[in-house]
Amino acid sequence: MRMTTKVYIGGLAPDVTGDELVALFEQFGEVLIVTLPTHARTGQPLGYGHVDMRDAAGAEAAVAGLNGTEFRGRLLNANLLPASGRRPSPFH
Repeated sequence: MRMTTKVYIGGLAPDVTGDELVALFEQFGEVLIVTLPTHARTGQPLGYGHVDMRDAAGAEAAVAGLNGTEFRGRLLNANLLPASGRRPSPFH
């Protein structure tokens, strides 16, 4: 079974950059890719992102270390994403 290495990170300030997220996540392991989605029409940030990490241990450590913590005045919501890349439903 493939362990996920992708982390959903929500609660981001609108002006958070990919470089800031790399610096935040690197304390837990090697960061491969940071994705910060924007609204299709307005180009405005959606307040969440995805961070792909080199290994599952780093991703799990990032979730444990960042979920519920404050970053730039906002509380972060961090979760491991399933292998499909879809955000876990809060209704499960």
